[in-house]
Amino acid sequence: MRVAFVSLYEAYPPASGAAYVTYNCAHLTPCTALLVQIAERETVEQIGDLTIVSLRQRTSSRLRKMACMSLTIFQIRREVARFTPDCVVLEGASWAVYLALIALALRKTLPGVKIVYHAHNVEYLLRRERNGRFVAALTRRAEKYLLATCDRSFAVSEEDRQRFSSLYGILPDLLPNGVDCSANCTTLAEVDAIKEKYGITDESILFMGLYAYPPNTEAVRFLIDRVIPLLSRQRPNLRLVVTGGGPPSSPPWLINTGVISRSDLDAVLCACRVGVAPIFRGSGTRLKILEYMAAGLPVVTTRKGAEGLNLEGEKHVLYAETAAEFQEALLRLFCDSSLSESLSAQAATLVRSKFDWVSLLQRFANQLQNL
Repeated sequence: MRVAFVSLYEAYPPASGAAYVTYNCAHLTPCTALLVQIAERETVEQIGDLTIVSLRQRTSSRLRKMACMSLTIFQIRREVARFTPDCVVLEGASWAVYLALIALALRKTLPGVKIVYHAHNVEYLLRRERNGRFVAALTRRAEKYLLATCDRSFAVSEEDRQRFSSLYGILPDLLPNGVDCSANCTTLAEVDAIKEKYGITDESILFMGLYAYPPNTEAVRFLIDRVIPLLSRQRPNLRLVVTGGGPPSSPPWLINTGVISRSDLDAVLCACRVGVAPIFRGSGTRLKILEYMAAGLPVVTTRKGAEGLNLEGEKHVLYAETAAEFQEALLRLFCDSSLSESLSAQAATLVRSKFDWVSLLQRFANQLQNL
């Protein structure tokens, strides 16, 4: 089976949760795959059975991107047609209006090819929070069009499936976010090197995620302004490690790594003591929590952060909603090694059994084959 994945953002090398999901879907789905992505470069790369075609977009202006969209759609359609796929997967972490236009163009160019919409979130709900009524309404129409006209659609959680059903009367299939449980082979020497490089201590708390994404921005500010200052006075060795870009402020206990390579990120995951996810809004599922658990980090998160993952409090994670609750939960983990080890072990077992990309994408490939 030949499957083309279309991404309107740079999925390889992955530097965000959405990019990581898209790249793994294209790379690990058992098929001959093409990934067409928008990037800062114009290249063709080969990774196993995956061909990655990067189309260069020469502007960062949103208005100019919209003006150039007809050319971008032409280029995507050309690359997909050259590949002669059985199926095209539209990666839904970009504006639904653009994806709807691509779906329409592909229908005209490749009428016999099946088109699949992979929704990373319910985009209309995000646009309703962040943008004006016009953008939200346009997004809603485009999202409904994608769900109604694509041959199959997938949501990342049962909660998102029900939201789609409530909004549009359409119930997508389920493709949960996952992690590659066999990927992190970091050595002790690499962990020691990353600790020295960034100044990571044995009491370091990790928040990973693209800082520019508003729910992540809110989470980092919550940690910096309300959670960590008091804890740092009680535990001078404590550090907050933020990856994916970070805030302009730089208190002495903050380690801002910026956007780092996957190998460095794997080492950072192994070097830190606890993973946190104080997420208060958004949809989809938080890949950072699965990454923490797969790496053996105990996790403190809001219930919104863990939405869609069916995690049991005091067994897989510790739940907290307020700054005081986060402080209390973090102190518990620092002071109670048996609790920390129990959470880590049970969470890692859950990830391997339910969220391993290999098994998730084998089922996904079977569903695409049945189209």
